[in-house]
Amino acid sequence: AWLALVFLSVGNLVTSITGPAALVLNMTGHQDTTAKALGAAAIGNVALNALLVPRYGIAGAAFATALSTGSLSILLIYFVTARLEIRTSILSFRRS
Repeated sequence: AWLALVFLSVGNLVTSITGPAALVLNMTGHQDTTAKALGAAAIGNVALNALLVPRYGIAGAAFATALSTGSLSILLIYFVTARLEIRTSILSFRRS
């Protein structure tokens, strides 16, 4: 199960790097965008699990979850940047 733990850890790392994008969208009246992104991520997670679990077992489930979680975080970062022009990711930190 170590491989599953590595996949899930990487997915959580991506989520933590992207910052509070979902919270920012929700608090600024863009909760519908967040809900649609979450729905798309859930559908993607189910589809990936259906493809990967029969062949790879728990590692496939962990990879599917990490991929959908990471993709959701990156998608939310895109929406926050495009709609609000706010950068919530730690990667967008700049010195003044």
